[in-house]
Amino acid sequence: EPYLRHISEQAGDTVFLTIRSGFDSICVDRKIGSYPVKVLSIDVGARRPLGVGVGGLVLLSFLAEAEAASIIEANRQRLAQHQLSVGKLAERMRSTRTRGYAYTDAGVVRGTKAVAVPVFDADGNPVAAVSIAAIYDRLAAGRVAGVVKLLTEQAAIISRRMTEISRARHRAAR
Repeated sequence: EPYLRHISEQAGDTVFLTIRSGFDSICVDRKIGSYPVKVLSIDVGARRPLGVGVGGLVLLSFLAEAEAASIIEANRQRLAQHQLSVGKLAERMRSTRTRGYAYTDAGVVRGTKAVAVPVFDADGNPVAAVSIAAIYDRLAAGRVAGVVKLLTEQAAIISRRMTEISRARHRAAR
C-alpha cells in the first residue's frame, strides 16, 4: 500500500497492483492520484485473462516461454472475447520483453494510455504488476520514461520487501 500510494502521489495518476491467479490476472489494489481526471479502468477484484490489459500482459510476458504458451492456449477463446488474437498477443509480449515494461497507447478506457512493470519474487518469477493508467495526454512519449522509472523503483522495493518477509517466515518456521 505505501508503495502504490507513493507512486500515485508522485505521478498524480491512478496506480494498480495486479497479481496472477492461475490463467488470470486480478487487480488487488488501486490508488487514485491527485490529477483532476481519474482513470478508473479496472476495479479491485476484477479478473481478466492473462495478457489482457497492461498488468496481465507484463505478468504473462515475463513467465517462462513454455508456461506462457500453455496459458495462451488455455485462454485462446477468452482472449478472442477481448478482441485479442494470439498473434497480436505474441507481438505485444515480444515488445514488452524488449522494453522491460508493458505499454499501450489505447487503454481499456477510450482516450487513455497505460504502462506496467513486473514485480519479481526472489527467484525472478513475475508475481505482480504495478501499472498506471492516465488520460491520453498524460502519458505522452516524453513522460513515459519518468513514469516507468518511478514504477520500476517501487516494484524493486516491493520485490525486496517480499523477499525479506519470505526469509523471515522461513527462519521462524525452523
